[in-house]
Amino acid sequence: MCTEPGEAEKAEPPCSPDKTEGELQYLLGIAVPPGSSAPPTITATPSGGGAPIVFTRNDEVAAQIAAGTAGLASLEPGEFEPWPPSGLEGVGYLSGAVVDSKGPTNEWLVDADFGLPGASDGSPFLGPFRGSPALGIRAVGPEASADRPPKCISSEEIEPTEAICLPDLGTHRSSGSETVAVKVPSNAKPGVYEATIAATAAQGGSTSQVARFEVKAAVNEVSMPTLKIGKVKLNKRTGTAKLPVSVSAAGKVTVSGKGIVRIQRKAVGPKTIKVAIRVKGQAKKKLSSTGKAKVKAKIVLKQGRAGQRQLARIEPLPVRSAPLGHWPNWLRHRSPKPAILGSSPRCPALWIWPGKPQSRLGSGFAVRWRPKGSEVNGGQRKSEKG
Repeated sequence: MCTEPGEAEKAEPPCSPDKTEGELQYLLGIAVPPGSSAPPTITATPSGGGAPIVFTRNDEVAAQIAAGTAGLASLEPGEFEPWPPSGLEGVGYLSGAVVDSKGPTNEWLVDADFGLPGASDGSPFLGPFRGSPALGIRAVGPEASADRPPKCISSEEIEPTEAICLPDLGTHRSSGSETVAVKVPSNAKPGVYEATIAATAAQGGSTSQVARFEVKAAVNEVSMPTLKIGKVKLNKRTGTAKLPVSVSAAGKVTVSGKGIVRIQRKAVGPKTIKVAIRVKGQAKKKLSSTGKAKVKAKIVLKQGRAGQRQLARIEPLPVRSAPLGHWPNWLRHRSPKPAILGSSPRCPALWIWPGKPQSRLGSGFAVRWRPKGSEVNGGQRKSEKG
């Protein structure tokens, strides 16, 4: 706000040196969207130091500025525009008496906080928040007190007590609009939230307002897949384990870990997959020598394209073989010694007796003669069936 706005046609600065002196009053009108809440007072701070100017809400000022600008627009069409602009409503303010000095350049910064209007259905204001100022000035003296009702010039007949009111001088107008995107946290639950939005104009004015918005659905619409591990079922005969893995969505299940043969299984939808766990390396050697081994398996569920979503779990798994002393343990894993009967799983000893057809004997078997009528250990006979 300036006491002496510069003329653009004469290449004058926005605020020029004051050409008048004396006591005066300012009339300020601000047009805003209907339903906006206006502050009761507005303070104009001088940019070059000095006392601020306090404006008090006055509805008569808004009505007089509207009547005065409408009269000037009818007298000189195209030169003046009616105030407030279409779609906005005017709010008026009147200052106290101000002493004006001739010569210095006076400039004030007006900072006003207006509340956003609300819709009748309670929905938030969608914007934009448009504004249009108007400024008036009138003299104060013995015959024109500061308490008199405001009146703006609206015709060619001018009275000394009337104010000169002009719409939107454009000296320090902040124009334009910006879109503010409010990022909602991914864990926000449905409901009504409030966010404080602050804005600063290039001329230095700033404002902040609390905006209300509603979250109607979960932000993360794609639910995370779930992965559940069932009870391990051991196969002591083969030295393996079956691991049930339940998934809630389609994807690829990968089981890996130290001492485990890596395996992948594909699920086309929610289902339970039984994954065979086989050991290798040191775990396999320990399983062979002691009949027991314990490993940790890492189970990963990967959805869609690479890197989209994945879940992982690490599960300790015991793996056991058959009890020691049985054929698969004490004989199967010994190094082959073909010269010793029965020393290799691929070359077991078979009993034969007189009259047994030789065609019944497979090739590559070592043969031991058993005299007719001799006794054979029952456990040994059972092992021979292998």
